[in-house]
Amino acid sequence: MDNYLDQDVRIINPFNFAKSLLVQWRAIVALGLIVGILVMMGKYASDFKAVKADPVSTTVDTQTEREVLSEDISEVSASLSLAERGKVYQALAYYREIKSYENYTANSIYMNMDALDFKKVKVRYKIEPAEGVDVADVVSAYEYYFKSKDVLENITNELGLGDEPEFLNEIISVEQSGTEYMIVSMALYNSDKRDAITDIITNTVKTGEKEISDLSFQTTYISDLIEKNVDSSLMYNQVQYMKSYANALYSVESISGSFSNMQKQLYNLELKREFANANEKDFLPITTVQEVLEPEGEDAVTTLRPSPSYFILGFLIGIVLYVVFYLLKVLFFGRLSEMEIERETTLPVLGVLEVPANKTNKVLRTLFFDSFVYKRVFGDQAQKRNLENAVALMMNRCGGRDC
Repeated sequence: MDNYLDQDVRIINPFNFAKSLLVQWRAIVALGLIVGILVMMGKYASDFKAVKADPVSTTVDTQTEREVLSEDISEVSASLSLAERGKVYQALAYYREIKSYENYTANSIYMNMDALDFKKVKVRYKIEPAEGVDVADVVSAYEYYFKSKDVLENITNELGLGDEPEFLNEIISVEQSGTEYMIVSMALYNSDKRDAITDIITNTVKTGEKEISDLSFQTTYISDLIEKNVDSSLMYNQVQYMKSYANALYSVESISGSFSNMQKQLYNLELKREFANANEKDFLPITTVQEVLEPEGEDAVTTLRPSPSYFILGFLIGIVLYVVFYLLKVLFFGRLSEMEIERETTLPVLGVLEVPANKTNKVLRTLFFDSFVYKRVFGDQAQKRNLENAVALMMNRCGGRDC
């Protein structure tokens, strides 16, 4: 029997093992919480460091993001009927109209002017065409020339209007006056810009004499003035624009109001794919859906939050670690039960006195398991059981007599 006890043999009863773990639920939960917090905060610290070091790198690669989104979109679309998908893409079409209106409002000088106090700088020129050249042809050539991309970009830079001359052509016009005059007009969006606008028009007209090479003519500056009036056309356009914008908003809200959760998910996935490189959060009419565009750059630093999913992952890792370490404890530092001894030796056993197999095991059991877990979990029951086992062993040796 003693020889058998020295062998490294351990038989684990799954039921008893699970029961022992349940008794130790407080220690398991405590370790899970500790590991969960450590994992969550470690991930947060890593993300924060990455964003601070290189904010641009936090933006998902456009191609990669589109591939992932396409897979998600295909999966969600497959769960919707043709009619349900049709409503989603109808709402998306209205949404694009809304973005177009918003872009126009932000960048159009013309639409942001006061229709009741509309001012423009008008510069008058006399056209002296060569023989066989008509004044109307010269005016048409200048109208095209002033709307060309290179000229608009130059005017934009000269006036400091930004990088894109997208809507500048709305405030520039060229028209014929009488039989031999041409008037170039530009909206005076800022009273301080009168001289600058006049100089730009004059310089552009002179440059056009050389660049409009298919016509031979000369221009002579006559006069310039500021014309002030009520622009009824601008007033009408502004009213119609606001109506169209309001109708698009209403259409999106009315269509999306009856969306199912899957339709909402498809709608927002499509928006995220379309505006993957937006510099700020885009307006999402469906406010109940949580998927919105992630902020980029410095904004990403301020919106970082510890992720609950990583806490849950860490909590589960903590539980697994506890179970693994407890299993190792049972395997390497446990003891044979009376039932195991009787089954393997076929000898009746009244009790077993637990004795560590060697000094190393004794140190580990004493310092870690017995001192930290075993005694604290089982408390007085462990001591009582050890005492009963010792008495039983002594009775077995003495044959039931007093020794």
